[in-house]
Amino acid sequence: MISALSLRKSCCPRILLFCGALFFFSIAATATAARPGEVTHVIVVWLQRPGNLNDRNVLTRAARTLRRGRGVTNFRIGPILPPNVRPNETPGDLAIVLTFRNERMLRRFENDQRQQDVLERALAPLVRRRVAYDFLNE
Repeated sequence: MISALSLRKSCCPRILLFCGALFFFSIAATATAARPGEVTHVIVVWLQRPGNLNDRNVLTRAARTLRRGRGVTNFRIGPILPPNVRPNETPGDLAIVLTFRNERMLRRFENDQRQQDVLERALAPLVRRRVAYDFLNE
């Protein structure tokens, strides 16, 4: 017959290992915070056909290729929430956020013809307007 003490001794390491794994994966799943000196590049996109899910999906797939760009430390993309304060404002349909190691890497990305071709092929037929903002993380 198995005593309660021997059961606790055999289960304790497994439980600790399981909890440790959960903790590790929860940390790995969260986005990293931008570090001082990194540059964040935000692209706001207005679709030709606002709200069109197919257009947004095509653009999202194309934009995801940018995460492999040299110097990119973080990538995010998602639909923009409608404003609740200014109802007449059209905030855009999609935002793409890229974080670069430094300004030099951002400039290299902007001058990389392959990256620009990806953007143009995806954006030109689907996008009526886009605005980009860059800021230095402190």
